[in-house]
Amino acid sequence: MRATGDLRSGAWEATVRAPRTRLEVRSRYNTTWVHADRTFWLRSGYTPASARAGARGWVLMERSAGDRLRDQLDPGRVLGRAAALRPADVARVRADEDRYEVVLDDDSGARTTFVVTRRGTPVLRSVRLRGEGVRADFDLRLLREPVVVATPRPDEVVRP
Repeated sequence: MRATGDLRSGAWEATVRAPRTRLEVRSRYNTTWVHADRTFWLRSGYTPASARAGARGWVLMERSAGDRLRDQLDPGRVLGRAAALRPADVARVRADEDRYEVVLDDDSGARTTFVVTRRGTPVLRSVRLRGEGVRADFDLRLLREPVVVATPRPDEVVRP
């Protein structure tokens, strides 16, 4: 998975590759669009006709489905867990010369690893998510310019 997001605006986009499927996700203004192949829509419970229609463009996600995608993929939501850390949440901490690895396990069985470097002031550098059907890696960089996430044009949005 590759994700880019602007933590100030909350806009983000991600490309997810899984066995035999690929999808792109864009989120802006609390709205989420997904562009995926027919296989993804079939695995998500769509009928064959709806899956074909969904594969032709961007699908505007219903609120609940969009919320699930944002919870799994939105860099801001993932990093928000780091801000709320309590010692009881931490499953394991591993330290070496220049970095810490903090591992969290949640109720769903997902495991999140935060990597923090210790050069001067500690800086969060990467996050790895692992769980049932979820695997994502985030490498964090400070960009000088805001990230621009383009919304799909109205003629690119389809209704499966």
